[in-house]
Amino acid sequence: MLVITGMHRSGTSFVANMVQKIGAPFGPDDLLGGDQWNPRGYFENIDVIDLNNRLIVGESAGLKGLVDGGRLGFGQRLKRTLGKARYALFPGGGDMAAKGAAHADEMDGLARRLAGCAVKDVRFSLTLPAWQGRGAVERILYCYRHPTEVAGSLAKRDRLPLWLSYRLWRIHVERFLDAVGETPVVCVDYNNFFDDTRRIDETLRLFRFAGQEASREKAEALLAQVIDPSLRHNRADGALPGATRACYHRLEEFHERHDGRP
Repeated sequence: MLVITGMHRSGTSFVANMVQKIGAPFGPDDLLGGDQWNPRGYFENIDVIDLNNRLIVGESAGLKGLVDGGRLGFGQRLKRTLGKARYALFPGGGDMAAKGAAHADEMDGLARRLAGCAVKDVRFSLTLPAWQGRGAVERILYCYRHPTEVAGSLAKRDRLPLWLSYRLWRIHVERFLDAVGETPVVCVDYNNFFDDTRRIDETLRLFRFAGQEASREKAEALLAQVIDPSLRHNRADGALPGATRACYHRLEEFHERHDGRP
């Protein structure tokens, strides 16, 4: 699988949209549709997000059956919020690789069904060791966004306090960086797609992830299709808390090293 992931509200659906337009297949199954938070859709396979959620929170947290017409219902949003609170308060969360072994048949079946396909889910940030243990991940596209903007978006969507939003951001980023190991990664910064001096180079990274030939002209044409300044509702402002600032610097260094070039 070609995994696309990152923290919640970090632009993963935005880059998944571009990867799909570039030509990467997203599998034979219907994808989760849009809602008020992501009008263009989430580009997520419902079976994958259901399994990932159960790996994180437990079997009672399955999301299947709560999706109505491709939209996120109240029950689903509530379960998602409670789940995030649970692994924020208990960051150990158990051994993810062992959880993967316990779901071996289900994971192997999904991996076979989605082999060679782009599979997007923010929960891969936490469940990656389980999928790596099954040999299911070919390469990863990791999208991040300035943590202040993420915190502002979570406050609006889930009514989370800033301290919890920053904690959730750090948990996702740190677990991903600690788990990724030698798996090939292309890392993109969501903010760069809205920067005239950086957006072309950032878009070229998406072509490399998708295994497609890239050029400045192709990147410009793609950006013309997808860039909508109104999509960016929150802007980075003010100093970051110390632990979050250190984690963000670590992520920026990771971004510099993982541009998809051979």
